Amino acid sequence: YFDVSKNQLTGTISSTVGNLEVLSHFNAGDNQLTGSVPETMYNLTRLKTLDVGDNKLTGTISENMRNLQFLEIVNMKMNHFSGPVPEAFGLMPDLRYLWIDHNEITGLVPKLTNAIARMEEVTFSNNKLYGPILAANTDQGPGAVTVLRLSSIFPTFGYLDKLETLELHGNDLSGDFDNIVHIQSLEVLSISGNFGSTLPTQLAGMKKLQYLDLNNCSLYGTIPMIFENMKELVHFSVTDNKLVGSIPSFLGKLTSLTHLFLDDNKLIGTIPKELGDMNYLSIFTAENNNLVGSIPSELARLEMLSTLLLSGNNLEGSIPDELCMRDIDMLRIDSTTISSEFCTSYNTNVSGTAKKKMSTESIIEAHHCLVQAEARRQRKLPNLPPPNYHG
Repeated sequence: YFDVSKNQLTGTISSTVGNLEVLSHFNAGDNQLTGSVPETMYNLTRLKTLDVGDNKLTGTISENMRNLQFLEIVNMKMNHFSGPVPEAFGLMPDLRYLWIDHNEITGLVPKLTNAIARMEEVTFSNNKLYGPILAANTDQGPGAVTVLRLSSIFPTFGYLDKLETLELHGNDLSGDFDNIVHIQSLEVLSISGNFGSTLPTQLAGMKKLQYLDLNNCSLYGTIPMIFENMKELVHFSVTDNKLVGSIPSFLGKLTSLTHLFLDDNKLIGTIPKELGDMNYLSIFTAENNNLVGSIPSELARLEMLSTLLLSGNNLEGSIPDELCMRDIDMLRIDSTTISSEFCTSYNTNVSGTAKKKMSTESIIEAHHCLVQAEARRQRKLPNLPPPNYHG
C-alpha cells in the first residue's frame, strides 16, 4: 500500500515504481506531479487502486493498462492527459470507479458495454470525447452504475435502473429528454447544454429526484405542474433559459425545497405569496426577468431564508418590514421603483445592493459540491480528492 497523496509533491513519478511487484494500492493524488505515468506502472499486475488525480500529468493513457486486470478504482481526473481512452477499461472485470474527467482526452467514448453492468461511477466530463456511451440494449442486465458524468456527448442509455446521479455538462449537447426520463432511480439530474425543448411531462415519474439542474438548456414554454408532486426535491434550477409565464404558485407545495433558481428567463407576473409556505427555502433567486408588483410579506415566514436576489425586474413598492427584520445574508433588489426607505440595517443603497456580493453561478457551484459530498458520505464511497469547484 503506497499513499503519498495531498503532500504538494513536485517532479515526476519514478519508473522504479515498477519494482513494487506486490503493490495493490497506489495513491499519489492531489499533488503537483508532472510528466507522464511511467510504463513500468503497468507491470504492477496486482494493483487494485490507481489514483493519480489532481496533478499536472501529461501524455496519453497507455494501452498497457490492459495488464492491470484487478483494478477496482482508477482516478486520473484533473490532469492534462490527451489522446484516446484505452478500450481496456471495458475489459476489466473488477472495475467499479472510473474518473478521467477534466483532461484533454479526445476521440470516441470507450466501449464499456461489458463492464457497465458492475460499475458504480463513471466520469468523462470536461474532455473532448464524442459518440455514444452505452448501447440502448445490452445483455448484461441491470447496471450498478449510480453516478455518471459526461460532457459534450449525449448518450443512449441502457438498463441503468440503479443510476442515482446523472450529470451531462458541455455546450454541444443535443438530443432530447427521452433517454433520461425513464431512469426513475435518479436522485441528481444536472444538465447544462442546448436541448431546445420544453420541460417534459415524463419528469413527473422521477419520484426520487432531489437535485434538478436544467441551466442553459434553451428551455421554452412555462414551468409545468409536473413538479407539484416532486416532494423530495430540494434543489430546482432553471436559470438562463427562455421560460415564460408566471412563477407558479404550486411551487409553494414543495416544502422540502431549499434552493430555487429562476434567473435569466422571461417570467412575468408577480411573486406568488405561496412561496412563503416553503419552510426550508434558504436561497431564492429570480433576477433578470419581467416580474412586477411588490415583494410579498409572506416571504418573511421563511425562517431559513439567507439569500434573496430579485434584481433586474420591474418590482415596485417597498421591501416588507418583516423581511427587513430577518437576518438575511444577501439581499439584492436593484430596482429604481423600490422605495429607498428600506432595510437600513443591511446598509443598502437605492439600487438594493446587499452588503455581500456573490454570483448566482457560484452559489449553485457551492451547493452542488455539498450535495455530492453528502451523497458520497451516505454511500460510503472512497475518500478521493474533490472536484475543482470554485466560487
